[in-house]
Amino acid sequence: MVDHISDIEYVLKSGYSDRIAEFLPFSEKPLLAKMADLFTPNSAYFYVVNLYDLRIEFISPAVTSLFNVSTKDITLKKLLELHSEEDLEILKLKEAVKQDFLCNFLQPSQRLHYKAIYTFQIIDGNNNLRLMLHTTSGLTLNEDGFIRHAFISNSDIGHLHPIHKNTISFISLTGEPSYLNVDVSSGKFDPRLSRERKQENTTAMLSKREKEIIKLLAKGLKAEEIANQLNLSYNTIRTHRYNMLNKTGSSNTTELVVKCLMDGLI
Repeated sequence: MVDHISDIEYVLKSGYSDRIAEFLPFSEKPLLAKMADLFTPNSAYFYVVNLYDLRIEFISPAVTSLFNVSTKDITLKKLLELHSEEDLEILKLKEAVKQDFLCNFLQPSQRLHYKAIYTFQIIDGNNNLRLMLHTTSGLTLNEDGFIRHAFISNSDIGHLHPIHKNTISFISLTGEPSYLNVDVSSGKFDPRLSRERKQENTTAMLSKREKEIIKLLAKGLKAEEIANQLNLSYNTIRTHRYNMLNKTGSSNTTELVVKCLMDGLI
């Protein structure tokens, strides 16, 4: 396990840290403290990492209840130690592909316009294996156009019973092409190994109300609960669900939610 963790640290340091000349702290920590209230305890946490030295500058308090660790003591290495040895091996490849995409494939002007998404498995404080959805997006750039601070969120999606894939997706936040389910076996980003998608077409596929319903479905709410929360009828929710299944080609609600999560729509 130690070798795999060292390999991942090498990928991060050689790909990001070596491109940053000096340490500059993240300046919006009060805003992050407010954001922490939006994350559900026991199922999600987020943090900001300074890529100069891989220091975690802020981490949401939810990490304490999830892993029985203090936010003061947490480091990136300690988070990596919660992974199984098998998962660390594929995690190294996912991080290598992500670094190649962000630092080599994208132009500096594009590096804050994408988020990277993949799944991983981690062991919580009760020794339970959890399947997490990982999302990374850049927050700031250095003077040379490389990411200095990154925002990382990890959410438990085990209740959706998705398939844990050895792929990574890059979702455009500004309407540029997205690259879905990129194979990571080579450790390099190759657009030919992905399903390219025009973000604007998929975003337009679902209405604002439908996206609102999907977000509640992703939290595990049932149709009756969603109807009460949105002040809509039960039949209206069922109709929206039917329409969304048809639009996305999903066979059931679980497939619909997983597809929207992995495609970065929610």
